[in-house]
Order: sequence, then C-alpha cells, then structure tokens
Amino acid sequence: MRYADEFGSHLKNTTIGIAVKGEPRIFIQELLLEPDKLTIDTEGLFMITLINTGTESAEDVKISISGADDILTEGHQFIGEIAPGESQTTTFGVSVDEEAKIGKHGLKISISYEDKFGTGYSNSKIYEISKKWKWKRSKKSDICIFFIFLLFLALNTVYRPYKPERS
Repeated sequence: MRYADEFGSHLKNTTIGIAVKGEPRIFIQELLLEPDKLTIDTEGLFMITLINTGTESAEDVKISISGADDILTEGHQFIGEIAPGESQTTTFGVSVDEEAKIGKHGLKISISYEDKFGTGYSNSKIYEISKKWKWKRSKKSDICIFFIFLLFLALNTVYRPYKPERS
C-alpha cells in the first residue's frame, strides 16, 4: 500500500484477509423405482441419489417423502454429510397393497441440510409415480370362475329350445 501524508510518501506491505463463504447445494440427481411398474402386492425399492454441486460440504442431510402413504413403507431417511462434487444414494421401501388407489401418486420429496456454520437450507419438489392394475389369480377368483362356468352349463341345459323328434 502506498500513501502520502505531511511527513512524506510511504510504502507499506501488508496482508488483508477476505473471507469468501461457499455454500452447499444439494439436488436430486436420479430417481429409480425397482420394479419400474407397481402392481397389487408389489414390493420393491424407491432409490434417490442426491448430489452436492456446491463448494462446501452439506451436513446433517435429511430427506423426507410425503404423499402416497399407501405405497411407501417409510417416509424419512438420514443421510449425514455429502462433500462437494459427491453423491449419496438412499433407499425407501415400496409395498403396494390392495387398498392402494390405481393411478398416479404425487410424491413431495423434501431435502434439508446445513453448512459448516449451521445455516439451514431446504428444497422440495413434487414427483409422480403410478400404480397400474394387474389382475392376479387367487383361490377366490378361481372358485368364482368355476361357479360361473357351472351356471353357464346349467342355464344352457335348462333353457335349450325344445325340438320334437320326428317319426
């Protein structure tokens, strides 16, 4: 640094520190549903991969999913720390029972985390998965089909048009 005052011109070398604060940035990198088609009595996995595109580590990373309570077996996962440029995958269980509604289900996926200074961050987005109908044979359906067949035979026998024999 160079300056002048009433005593003359001066030159002084000094170091000045400037703190530049980075921050973590967590995003969903990939969603994967195994199996990719959900039907009645299906069990599987819903995998979510998060990536930190920021310049600092994300700490205390948590993910929660709301909606589709009749499909997911759990709603919260603790991930921990994700370093800059790194990704982390977490898995949620999937189980579709007979009561689950057929069609599209909205899932609100929320992510919360902190930086090393304790500043909190969060983001959320809505995704959709769908449950398709698939007829599954069971003992009850087999018995029902059998009785319908018997009823068809009985009605066919009883209500046949009468044809007199020729002599």
